[in-house]
Amino acid sequence: MGGNGWDWGMGIAVDTSGSAYVTGGTFSANFPTTNLYTGFAGWSDAFVTKINAVGDNIIYSTYLGGGMYDDGWGIAIDASGNAYITGWTYSADFPTVSPIQGICNNCPTYSDAYVTKINASGDAVIYSTYIGGSNEDWSYGIAVDASGNAYIAGLTVSSDFPVASPIQAACIDCSNSYSDAFITKINSLGDSIVYSTYLGGNGWDWCSSISVSASGDAFITGGTEAFDFPAVSPIDGVFGGVYDAFVAKIRENSPPNCSGASASLPIILDNNRDMTAISILNIIDPDLDTVSITITGITQDEPVKRSASDKRFPDGSGIGADTAWIRVERDNSGNGRVYQISFTASDGIGGICSGTVNVCVPRSKDSGCIDDGQLYDSTIP
Repeated sequence: MGGNGWDWGMGIAVDTSGSAYVTGGTFSANFPTTNLYTGFAGWSDAFVTKINAVGDNIIYSTYLGGGMYDDGWGIAIDASGNAYITGWTYSADFPTVSPIQGICNNCPTYSDAYVTKINASGDAVIYSTYIGGSNEDWSYGIAVDASGNAYIAGLTVSSDFPVASPIQAACIDCSNSYSDAFITKINSLGDSIVYSTYLGGNGWDWCSSISVSASGDAFITGGTEAFDFPAVSPIDGVFGGVYDAFVAKIRENSPPNCSGASASLPIILDNNRDMTAISILNIIDPDLDTVSITITGITQDEPVKRSASDKRFPDGSGIGADTAWIRVERDNSGNGRVYQISFTASDGIGGICSGTVNVCVPRSKDSGCIDDGQLYDSTIP
């Protein structure tokens, strides 16, 4: 399969019907194409070709590239037959469609990675985008999960490679023209980056392949010459010399769940007018990360007394702390006092939820509270 120039395949995938999808690169102006981009665009183009299950017919075949050097390295297929292609390009006119990044940062001096999604018929690009910074960015592997999110992995020498919710926010040795590996997840619409991170130490680091589990965990492998490559629970945690292989599992962080939050004292029967500590309980973190609480507001449904001779106000404190303090007090003629405590819960690695809990100070042991409206800020004296 090819034309009268150099042609090479780099990635292959197979769908449930047995059809094969191939990507690579070509210098051939007469590479066999059927639809989409049928004309050779430049010095070299990537290509995407689908071959039927019997292997005796090309279902579709297309160039993919601009006026400079373009290469396809990885390909994945989703359950609907859409093809996801990644590689790198030195072309400022690489075809983009609804891109996250519409411009190559420094082409043709340096390359950017790219991700392109082609529909099942092979006659339309659903999205196509650059991914990269101001230096070399090469993407080697791609995977897609059941929801249609795309995951790419490769190497970057760019200190400004786009990161989002990163495990490692900065390139360790890009300033010395060495690479870090990168892993980037793109949402199913292709219009935003879910997460993107560097991974590496001093020296060359790169990802060569990526796979995704049913639960969305990314498994990557590649190589490193970094003695300080970040190892977590390693089988072998000591650099062996020259280059070592690595395997890593990346889990997308799940934020804490605040829906079941409760106050440590939801009902206080005393009326001693003392300040009482209220903790926020029952915050669940799916990943079992340690969660920290920050109190963001305290309100009540009864007026805060502001008499100059009254030394008891304000009725609430603790904004910015992990514990709220409220005064155990209520009007004798009202429906009991209801405090509402607002908070945020953070897992320390980007996952945050927020919520409120109520505390009732009833008129008597036999009555509850009726919230007459959270009209008053308990913290204002």
